[in-house]
Amino acid sequence: MTLPPEVVLARLCASEIGNLASITTPFGPRKLVYADYVASGRSVDFIEAAIARKVLPFYANTHTETSHCGQQMNQWRAEARDYIASQVGARLSQDVVFFTGAGCTGAIQLLVGRLRRLYRLQHAVVFMGPYEHHSNDLAWRETGAKIVRIRPGTHGGVDLGHLEAKLRRHRRRALLIGTFSVASNITGITTDPVPVTRLLKAYGALAFWDYAAGAPYMHIDMHEGGVSKDAIFFSPHKFLGGPGTPGILVANRSLFSTEASLSVEPSPRADKDNESSVASENLDSSSGSEGSDGGMPPPVFIRPTLIHGIRETLAKKSAKMNDVPVNPGGGTVLLVSRRTHQYVDDIAEREEGGTPDIVGALRAAMVFQLKASLGHAFLRAQEAAVATRMYTALQAHPNVVVLGDPAAPRLPTFSFLIRHDTLFLHPQFVSRLLSDLFGIQTRSGCACAGPYGALLFQIPDDLALVVFSLLQRKALFMKPGFTRFNVPVFWSAARENFVVDAVHFIAEHGWRFVPLYDQCLASGVYTYRGSVKVVTTPFADLLADVAALEPPAVSPAPSVDEAHEYSAVLAEAHAILTKLVAEPTSVYQLPPSDMLIDPVEVLKDLAQCKDPKMRHFCWYVTTPDVLRRVSYGTVPDRCSVFRPLFSDAVAQWPPALSAKELKALNINYMESNKVHSIYGSRIVQKLMGFK
Repeated sequence: MTLPPEVVLARLCASEIGNLASITTPFGPRKLVYADYVASGRSVDFIEAAIARKVLPFYANTHTETSHCGQQMNQWRAEARDYIASQVGARLSQDVVFFTGAGCTGAIQLLVGRLRRLYRLQHAVVFMGPYEHHSNDLAWRETGAKIVRIRPGTHGGVDLGHLEAKLRRHRRRALLIGTFSVASNITGITTDPVPVTRLLKAYGALAFWDYAAGAPYMHIDMHEGGVSKDAIFFSPHKFLGGPGTPGILVANRSLFSTEASLSVEPSPRADKDNESSVASENLDSSSGSEGSDGGMPPPVFIRPTLIHGIRETLAKKSAKMNDVPVNPGGGTVLLVSRRTHQYVDDIAEREEGGTPDIVGALRAAMVFQLKASLGHAFLRAQEAAVATRMYTALQAHPNVVVLGDPAAPRLPTFSFLIRHDTLFLHPQFVSRLLSDLFGIQTRSGCACAGPYGALLFQIPDDLALVVFSLLQRKALFMKPGFTRFNVPVFWSAARENFVVDAVHFIAEHGWRFVPLYDQCLASGVYTYRGSVKVVTTPFADLLADVAALEPPAVSPAPSVDEAHEYSAVLAEAHAILTKLVAEPTSVYQLPPSDMLIDPVEVLKDLAQCKDPKMRHFCWYVTTPDVLRRVSYGTVPDRCSVFRPLFSDAVAQWPPALSAKELKALNINYMESNKVHSIYGSRIVQKLMGFK
């Protein structure tokens, strides 16, 4: 790094396009504070300027080298591929880098599609981590493979003892696949890939790693710790500067080779008793933490059996199809006649059919260069410091419930709930209020990691069945969730403190703002009730700029004193609060109480159940709750059925509904023609009406 780290961080913050832009909210203009980098990064001016000035003047399709532009694009794209390979520890002789479609999802779909070419995946077993994004979950479910979920470790990561027990149980299946996330996109909790990969390899399993939530912040190495991963996948759009980049899959060449064979090569063992004793010793070891490399169990190899050989033969497809790409199309073939065709030998070229996202591929390499400019050690130290500092600050308020094990290593990604008595503020309301009142951009309602969310909320199967039934009955407003944000290392201390102060303000006073908003019970989304609305720009304005045939005028961004700006916004929030406390009736301007819609009653009607216990499924503070409290001091007599882990306050709540009480509600309902299931045999699923 040629510049001091502090200078680089300040430049990164200033270079973000839209940094401290003004937005119009129901409470007046606010400076935009973007805190949703875990969903998508933001563009930076120097990368976009480099592309506009140096790349676009020579842009052409890469499917030619007979012109200067075509040759230049091919060269740049090949060099970008090689640079990314160098940044993830890939060996060009062993690994191949693919640019894929829709982010990490496209990368996973390419990998799964390739395995479908080689195997009948319904014969496979897929071991899946606890933190998986839906992209790394649903794609495997739909293969028909047996899904085995592995518990989290005592303090984050993966329970290695549980993983080994499951590997041993299924060790004679035709194909074993392990697919894990290196970091949770909900809690930021990280997993050390080395011991997990080593254990998978000891049982002959393929090792796949989802780096989507971790790639912008963590060191990536395909061959870390002397053990090789079979594939990794991630979304460069989550990097700073990353919008407008394709997904990336880095895979072992053997998976895509025309001679590919995924046969598990059994290793001869002296005797079965020795194997059993080793396995027993391994399973008796601690299963709560990952431990060090030296504490890993010795390799346990699959012993050749007739049954395993038969299973493998039945599962394997003909090698004649090995050279067929997942998405055949333009650019994948060497020659095509009316009756015959031959695909190209180059693996990346064969699997990247159609005109690629050429500019996006170059941009992806640029964002890796930007990450590298910070230095791995510096970035890791900064991420750890920010995560510790922000977690401690958020937890300082008793009403803030931060999800995830507090003792686990994590990135500065935080998902939280605001507790109010024995209920919560709805996360969609919290996210809306953070945006309207403070200009802070967070996320709620979509984090795409449902199974992990169920684990964090302590939702057992019997409760999950009731919740699923209510959602099937269109009670989407009671869907559990959380508010999520993350903090980049280049933020100023003033901005970090502002976000913490805003969260604490809502934790203390947010419930009083609930009647200012209407909730759409069909979606759960909150909208400000007053005459002043959130102002967004119509797409027609963008089209008008194009029709004018002139670039839109750009005003230089004014200098902003962040500390002064944030102090003024907080002061205004307190002024609004003072008015709410003094004159609630005049500020709320609500219709008569008998005309208000009570979500509790709507929930009972949708469930067709008048049992008083149904009220606990309306787990958040509603407008009628606030009005009763403001007018009469009445506290809601409900207690949320969702109980987040690692909260001492929640642990003191009255007992949750028992399995017997849940069954007595008799509201189980399912539109089986719309529901997919991974449990039971395919025949049983079809008989039950599942897809």
